Amino acid sequence: MKPRLYLSLIFFLLTYTHNALAVPSVVVSIKPIHSIVSSLMQGVGEPQLLLATNNSAHSFHIRPSQVQALENANLIVFINSKFEVGLANILSNYSNSSRFVISELNLPNFYTLRENTRQGKDDEYDYHLWLDINNARSIAKQLSYRLIKIDTINASIYSRNFEKLDAKLLRLDKDNRKQLAGLDATNFANYSDTLQYFEKNYNLNKPIIITPYHGARLSIRGVLNAKKKMKEQQTKCIFHTNQINSKKTKVITEGMVISRAEISILGNELESGPDQYFNLMKNLTSQIAQCLQ
Repeated sequence: MKPRLYLSLIFFLLTYTHNALAVPSVVVSIKPIHSIVSSLMQGVGEPQLLLATNNSAHSFHIRPSQVQALENANLIVFINSKFEVGLANILSNYSNSSRFVISELNLPNFYTLRENTRQGKDDEYDYHLWLDINNARSIAKQLSYRLIKIDTINASIYSRNFEKLDAKLLRLDKDNRKQLAGLDATNFANYSDTLQYFEKNYNLNKPIIITPYHGARLSIRGVLNAKKKMKEQQTKCIFHTNQINSKKTKVITEGMVISRAEISILGNELESGPDQYFNLMKNLTSQIAQCLQ
């Protein structure tokens, strides 16, 4: 082997090894946030996703292989241990320096639960905060700073990736507003109160909430009250997440001319990666717009 070629090979191997060792190990709880982290880490590495199935974020359980990933992580990104309940106990074993708690960030919008949805809750906050694109932009910005802090070698990549991601999020928000234009006065209902961030960002009407909290049983009294309210407000549509059996909304709307639509707020049915958040928000906007028209 020629000396120059030999030296070039050594330099390449040393550089590759150095960069490989520098890549931080990042673990993320849910797909929408994992998508944002994936966008920021493009060209550096891939974050690991904990909740990849269609299970609820409130009730999933950590597998042994995921425990190992958490132990090796430089950064653990999650909403709040009261949202990802399955993480609550295990996260107490790790130092604050490796945890990135999104609900503790200084976000543009962080709402409390609405009065009629606090029953059965041990916390007053609404943690579906990624459904506001303004929050997604802020999360991305603060995550980029954290990644730069733990991986200074790739600082310029994280900065460039954030600028690209932020521009895409702005375009997405603009497109969503166009699609929802003129629907702000339409009355609708939601089986559980999951859309507060989306509603307020796009100035939609406050919906009729059927059940007071996630997992609450649907009583006969609840059905009758919901029917009465929907009739009075001339409700156009009722939404339920893909974790709720559609038969429940069918019972509620029986004998009424009200459209029903299944929505996804986590997008677990979508392929994970940088495009997941964008596909989630595009799909959600289209589903809501179609049902309200």
